[in-house]
Amino acid sequence: SLCATNASCTGYLRLRSEDNVGNLAEDWNTVFILRYDNAPPVVDFSFNGGATSTTQSQVTLNVTASDEGSGIYAVRFSDDGQNWKEWEQPADERLWNIYAISRQSWPVYVQVKDHVGLLSDVVQHDVYFDVNP
Repeated sequence: SLCATNASCTGYLRLRSEDNVGNLAEDWNTVFILRYDNAPPVVDFSFNGGATSTTQSQVTLNVTASDEGSGIYAVRFSDDGQNWKEWEQPADERLWNIYAISRQSWPVYVQVKDHVGLLSDVVQHDVYFDVNP
């Protein structure tokens, strides 16, 4: 087996030529590269640099995502975990509007996918909104 389950790896087929009298070429040549990615990406996020509450209905989502195989391709967001915004280019920060109803916790859901289409788990965090803390 080239790779373990839920892993990413790269395999190389390298050849070195030999002539009719047994002389070997000095260098090996890579003739084929196989990249395998079965490791899903990982994502997490925080609000306003780690805050758990806010007095503003617009918050900054600080997103961290990684993928050991093909890399992060896209990210999407939701306020209910069912209805998602369109996939978008990943960024470390994104502005997000929560409902402007004070003294409530509001959830945000985030998911990423990598370049081969593997999806991360959905991550959900709540922020408490209070205009008069």
